[in-house]
Amino acid sequence: MSRAAIFAAMRGKVLPSRQTIAAIVRAWSPDVERDLPYWMARRDDCEAEVVGGRRTVQDRQAWDNLAGPGAEFGAELRRRRVEAGVSLGRMANVVHYSKGYLSKVENGRLPPTATLARLTDGFLNAGGALVALAIRGNE
Repeated sequence: MSRAAIFAAMRGKVLPSRQTIAAIVRAWSPDVERDLPYWMARRDDCEAEVVGGRRTVQDRQAWDNLAGPGAEFGAELRRRRVEAGVSLGRMANVVHYSKGYLSKVENGRLPPTATLARLTDGFLNAGGALVALAIRGNE
């Protein structure tokens, strides 16, 4: 087992394996006999919620409801980008924003800045539609 697996499990990035849980508990618990069954049960509960590693339809709907004020802008940005046949990476290079940032904007997790709206509107020849959406979303 790698240190990376332990750190990923501790940060909540992945569901830790039973082996990883056991290693963590043995390394840091003053009472392994008491704590190991508790943490194994917690892991099993999490695994049951994840439903075999896939999010359920209800989970996806709940995630979609978390979309922020830029969700409409992001959806339109993605639609126009795909329609133009432009990759996220190419657009990122042209407008000088990272792919990760643009992805978060497209998914409605981050609101667009006025500068981003202006740059993407010009790049995708949107005729001011993206700028208007960004202004409306930030009101």
